[in-house]
Amino acid sequence: MSQTLSEQILSRAAGRAVYAGEVAAVDVDLVMMHDSLAPSIITICTRNWARNASGMPSAWRW
Repeated sequence: MSQTLSEQILSRAAGRAVYAGEVAAVDVDLVMMHDSLAPSIITICTRNWARNASGMPSAWRW
């Protein structure tokens, strides 16, 4: 069964095969937004999320 592009990207990040309908917790490499709320969301994220070694906000901690 072939995977969609999203499934392939998430599978690579998860280190295992991921398919539609699954919940996968993976590290975030890059985030893109194209929304009028983006500046507000970026402000909230940089205030509330821990920072990783590169100085960029890191996502949820499980």
